[in-house]
Amino acid sequence: TECLDFNCNRRITYETAQGYNTAQFYGVDKKNGQDRYVAGTQDNGSWVSPANPSQTTSWNKAPSGDGFEAVWHYTKTNQLIESSQFNNLFRSDDNGASWRALDLPGDGPFLSRVAGSQQDPDLIFGVTEQGVIKSQDFGDSWQTISMPVGWRFEGLATPIRIALANPNIVWTGAGLRENSEVAISTDGGTTFNLISRYSGATLGLITNIATHPFKDSTAYFLFSQANGPKIIRTDDLGETLEDITGFVTNQEESTNGFPDVATYSFLVMPYDEEIMWAGTEIGLFESTDGGQSWAIADNGLPNAAIWDMKIVNDQIVVATHGRGIWTVNLPELKDYQPLSVDFLAPQILLDDAAFAGRISGEVSLRSAADSSQITFDFVNEGEKKRIEIELPANEADTRVRFDEIITEITGEDFLEVTVTISSFSGSSTLRSLNTQVIHAVSYDPITSYWTNFDDGLRDFALLDWSINTPLDLESGALSSPHPYPNLDLSMAVFQKPVVVTANSQVDFDEIVLVEPGDSEDFPSDDFFDYCQIEATADFGKTWVTIAGYDSRDNPGWLQAYNRDENKASVDLYVHRSFNVSDFFNEGDTIYLRFNLFSDPRLEGWGWSIDNFEINGEVTPVVEFEGNPLEYHVLGNPVSDQLVIDWQSAKTINLNVTIVSSTGQIVLAEKLLINGAHISAWNVSEWSSGAYFLIVNSGSELSSVKWIKL
Repeated sequence: TECLDFNCNRRITYETAQGYNTAQFYGVDKKNGQDRYVAGTQDNGSWVSPANPSQTTSWNKAPSGDGFEAVWHYTKTNQLIESSQFNNLFRSDDNGASWRALDLPGDGPFLSRVAGSQQDPDLIFGVTEQGVIKSQDFGDSWQTISMPVGWRFEGLATPIRIALANPNIVWTGAGLRENSEVAISTDGGTTFNLISRYSGATLGLITNIATHPFKDSTAYFLFSQANGPKIIRTDDLGETLEDITGFVTNQEESTNGFPDVATYSFLVMPYDEEIMWAGTEIGLFESTDGGQSWAIADNGLPNAAIWDMKIVNDQIVVATHGRGIWTVNLPELKDYQPLSVDFLAPQILLDDAAFAGRISGEVSLRSAADSSQITFDFVNEGEKKRIEIELPANEADTRVRFDEIITEITGEDFLEVTVTISSFSGSSTLRSLNTQVIHAVSYDPITSYWTNFDDGLRDFALLDWSINTPLDLESGALSSPHPYPNLDLSMAVFQKPVVVTANSQVDFDEIVLVEPGDSEDFPSDDFFDYCQIEATADFGKTWVTIAGYDSRDNPGWLQAYNRDENKASVDLYVHRSFNVSDFFNEGDTIYLRFNLFSDPRLEGWGWSIDNFEINGEVTPVVEFEGNPLEYHVLGNPVSDQLVIDWQSAKTINLNVTIVSSTGQIVLAEKLLINGAHISAWNVSEWSSGAYFLIVNSGSELSSVKWIKL
């Protein structure tokens, strides 16, 4: 626009024009078997080409802001991933026609890194401030790998690459100096160890990492600082390092022709390892003698910054920062395929969520092995424990299901279990691991229960939830985090199994201040954050949703959320009631859990539950003349028969009175209670409504409300 005034009428509208070869690309990849490309541009998102594009072909836009690195699946060629800043990744399963966002743990660098492999195309890596992240299913699920002290996440860009010659070797790091070091994995990204530092010069940040097409011990670390080495090579897995650009130290000029400019990308030709291409900020430089000398490559590629280069099939594809995407087909690359790999790391895929101590899933033994082993490692009450499952020799592409129940756990905390699959072949060992959380449950069924969360009962397993008195509330409650974080799943599991009766009712009071969605369809991407009540009758194999809702479920909640999403008050409590016999059969034994899910966007105060009861009200333990007494109504609300379950530590005489909501006494009896006792009265002819059971020992008095249907 020509002026800043909003009333200005001298405005210019800009449109995308065809024919200008000026796009600034960061990353690119090519579809195996077809000339189609996916690439990311500065400020202008990512783009996917149609087949066989020309200089004037229109590409299809993908959903991103800045576009960065991209990966096209080498065998499932309808799948591809593109990235935006800070690890916002999107995956397409239909050649770029539609996209879905991937959920990555942690915060990523501005320049998102996505490392892929042609030999193991489901395997991809990224980096976050928490460490390396790894996916074995092309981005559908991720695990965070703990990194050694010395490896450092760099917020602008932290490179990570899978070795071209061996997908079991992974390199990552932001520097080759103290406190910013490169780490290597030789077991498919399961564990990492630091390599040597470079002592010949003071180095800046690593711009990129490249590897050798058929020597898996060789890697190249690219730099862009002035007056110093630009490409440092190791050919022994990082034991030794050498500069191949003629700087060696922090000198101003190279001794072998390499320019003193930023270096972004690097290739070694698989048909002749003496030929090397280096993409710099001023164009392509080439060595034909293994890095002993360098000269600008006068091969028709324009002199622009080159951020990425890849070899796919017989083609080299180049992403320039200012002159678009360029490709060249070399006759020397005819019939080129990546180096075959004999021994791939096994994979372990865990089912979505464990329940109690059950962990189930599948291991994929992708290569033949002499034997394999599944281990479950966890710590309970300070004691390290391990469970092992031995597997015999296997052929390639063997899959094994497992379903392990760990019963040696106690308490209310969720425990993290590391599940590892290790395969052994000769002297080689490869492994993969994943983590799952488990928790303790009771195995003694109940038919009724009550707690106000002030009575000391703590019968819930808690994943980021707590039992406390939340700020601004007046009594104890079962609570999610206040406020709850973005992109999170927290839960509370009722640890006691409940026997379903003909009228199994669950009641509680709740406050729900979570982000309201745009859709009534539950669950859906447009439901955003939500509270979910679930139950299982098969010990966690399948779950039935009882209810799913957000702040829109009650007008008072929605008004409070819109007024201040992080402030609750006692008057926001609303009663919820449901009958589990509407979802399960009489006689089933079920467990209940409460989930709070949040998406990556807005959040709120959260969810609190109070006065939780099952099948009737239960009094807290009451002291009658020094005698602890507990009693509750079975099957509340009541239809034909009022049944009271009494528990007394010793003999006690009671006067029992039942009063209607209008104050009329409808029953009065004397009872002698000693230990466990059941009282029953026929109330089939009584009027519907609320009644109060009043218990009087002569010196102590308590009461409980029940409902007659």
